[in-house]
Amino acid sequence: MPKLSDKHIIPEKFSKMKVKCATQVFSQSVAVNMGYLASKGVIDKECQDTADVILFFDNLFDSLNGSYLNSKKKAGKALLGPVRPNSIHKKVWRDAKQVLLTMKFVKNGKTTVVPSITNWLQSIKNMEYLVNQLEKRID
Repeated sequence: MPKLSDKHIIPEKFSKMKVKCATQVFSQSVAVNMGYLASKGVIDKECQDTADVILFFDNLFDSLNGSYLNSKKKAGKALLGPVRPNSIHKKVWRDAKQVLLTMKFVKNGKTTVVPSITNWLQSIKNMEYLVNQLEKRID
């Protein structure tokens, strides 16, 4: 993973509030490589679950952060393209809300929902509302 370095994996070296670092870790290439290594037994089989979560967040981020220009740069990543009446974005958002509602974090034996999950849910709801309003104006 040529884009990953110590600043991505060693907590003392994390750059807080750097979205670029997060998107490099939660990326399709990291998920695919981790899944491959888990399937070959190079890393623990349980790492496949982590790869699945990474891919989930990569797709969710792409679906909310795409544009016409991005779709031209990244062939094969439909979620980076614009939202259209028949695009996959709406299904991804619907499914993501269900997954996010099940996510809990356990720390010191206590289960909690962290603000980032709540914020993801709100972002999806806001985007759905915006798309719905824009589609009404087009009709």
